[in-house]
Amino acid sequence: MSKLKVYCIGIFTDGYGAGINQSLENPLGLGGMGLHECFFPTQVFQAMHLTIIKC
Repeated sequence: MSKLKVYCIGIFTDGYGAGINQSLENPLGLGGMGLHECFFPTQVFQAMHLTIIKC
C-alpha cells in the first residue's frame, strides 16, 4: 500500500474541501475551484504560491 503526504489542504467550516461530483477528472468536484477563490487574493497565498511560480 502506498502512502500519501498532504502538505496543505483547504477545508471550510462546514467540513467540505471539494464540490459535488468529485472524480479523477475533477479532483475538486464541479465548481470546486470556486470554493477556494477567496484565498487567491490574500497576501499569504500570494507570498506562498506566486513566488514559487516565478522561480
